[in-house]
Amino acid sequence: VTLRAILQGLFWSVVFSAAATYIALKLGQGIESAIPISILAIGFSVLAVRVLKSRASTLLENVQVLAIGATSGIIAGGSVFTMPAIYILGLEGRSSFWQIFLVPLLGAILGVFFLAPFRRYFVRDLHGKLPYPEARATTEILVAGKRGGHSAAILSVSAVAAAIFDFVGPAMKGWAEVFSTGSIGMLARFTDRYKAVFTMNTSAAVFGLGYIMGVDYAAIILAGSFVSFLVLVPLFGWLGQYIPGPILGAALPLAQMAPEDIFFDFVRPIGIGGIFAAGVISILKMSPVIAQASRQAVSEVVRLARGQGGEKAVERTDDSLPMSTVMMGIAATAVAIFLYFRFSVLADLPNATGVALV
Repeated sequence: VTLRAILQGLFWSVVFSAAATYIALKLGQGIESAIPISILAIGFSVLAVRVLKSRASTLLENVQVLAIGATSGIIAGGSVFTMPAIYILGLEGRSSFWQIFLVPLLGAILGVFFLAPFRRYFVRDLHGKLPYPEARATTEILVAGKRGGHSAAILSVSAVAAAIFDFVGPAMKGWAEVFSTGSIGMLARFTDRYKAVFTMNTSAAVFGLGYIMGVDYAAIILAGSFVSFLVLVPLFGWLGQYIPGPILGAALPLAQMAPEDIFFDFVRPIGIGGIFAAGVISILKMSPVIAQASRQAVSEVVRLARGQGGEKAVERTDDSLPMSTVMMGIAATAVAIFLYFRFSVLADLPNATGVALV
């Protein structure tokens, strides 16, 4: 561990935390920062040699930079997709900066301890069985080394081009950030009558996000958007002819609602339900893998409890935290989370202890 790697990792963590938070709040999609940070780490190493006349970063230093910086997207996503609940529930008066800071901090620490028992099984035993596209790409970048310098130059040029594009377009009103068929005169009547509307965000951030995601996943999201705005929204608008009054707490009857309002009130909950169902299905598909990893973790705990010790002659690159350390870390973090909620967030509630335990 070197100061150079720590400072560089913290710098990229701050930069990509801001970027990931902005993208998640604006588009509802999180981004992973491991690949660009690995490219930039190699690029900084090349810059240090050619311009600063310093030594090149070692592979371990670049891994440290990646390990520190890559947490930015995960923590930013976890915060963005959970913290708004505080404001939705009207609890913003109960929260402070330190409270909001401690939630992702304790959650990240707990996540690391929970992940430790599964690392060896997922990384070693399932090597070649699961695709791990991002991990493979990151590893190839770090190992290749020299290609990272060229990739960093491309990344820098792309960032400048995106900044110019957004400045000329949305910032200077060269064109609208969001294109909508509802704003076109000849299509406005079609939109008002059939509640069918096509919208497209023209910012560079959306283009870059789609490029990172790839054609397959971008096509899935596009298909969901088409189904929402060109099938379900018009369907609810058509049903409005036969339902004269407001339904499900809506302020207006369906026939009088704009397509965007129909989407937010009726169609978006359908999408949320689909996401939840997909998550449950994914967990069920991964249940054999999770069960196998859990059995390995439990067997190591039992072995330690019987005084048999851990695995012997473990290579340095395959070494991991002792299970006793992991279990104590989980217990200590769980106690810290309980104390935080009991005496900070829920301090003035009559049943604070029971709620904090839940």
